[in-house]
Amino acid sequence: MARTALVHLVLFIAVVSVATLAVGVLVTESGLYADALEDESERERAVLETELTIVNDPESGATYDGNGTTTIYVKNVGGKTLEPDDLEVVLDGEYVTAPETRVVDGDRWREGTVLEVTIDRPLERGDHRVAVSLDEARETLEFAHRVVFWLDSQPPATCSADECVVNTSEETLTLTMGTDPLEEGVDVTYSLNDSANENVTFERTTGTTDSNGENATVLDFSPLANETDVSESVLVTVDAGWDTQTLVVRIESER
Repeated sequence: MARTALVHLVLFIAVVSVATLAVGVLVTESGLYADALEDESERERAVLETELTIVNDPESGATYDGNGTTTIYVKNVGGKTLEPDDLEVVLDGEYVTAPETRVVDGDRWREGTVLEVTIDRPLERGDHRVAVSLDEARETLEFAHRVVFWLDSQPPATCSADECVVNTSEETLTLTMGTDPLEEGVDVTYSLNDSANENVTFERTTGTTDSNGENATVLDFSPLANETDVSESVLVTVDAGWDTQTLVVRIESER
């Protein structure tokens, strides 16, 4: 009997020990699981409170300046203050390392404020795409790098890239502009600098590019045709809304 009682006591102690060990493991695992749930909850809350929107106007032509700088404006429309350094930026599929950032309307990137992001990278003419992300919030912007330019004028004018010289006896000069990339249906406006006088006018001041991405206007200086010793310079500007280009036209009489 004593031996049986001893065996039972040993078994009892073993069972209690195992149970205690199991309880300890269970408590530890439960604590780790609770911590994991809390961490996951924090991450989910951060995601839910983070929301971004890019406020650039892609049609304005201001996103890319044509000289190697892309500027985007990212507004914090979520429910918490964000860290600019945490923002990830991808331009045309390539990660942008350490872009320059600046909060436009405050010292911190709080809810409702805008972050200016500057990317120094030359772009080819054509369509481009930039994406920003933070805490799984993601926003994209598609924009185009487009330019307008003056086509070479035909004789009798003598033209370089940014200046034309024409004789007063010609009375008019046809000026043709183009777009790159070629774009049909662009509304353009022509204007003269403020110093231009009433003797120099346009045949028309507006137009729309054709299937070749081109449009033309006529500069009329016929009032100067009978004048002698004329040396008149005017600055002609074509404005496509997303880009402008200027041309100096020198009107000179024969001597």
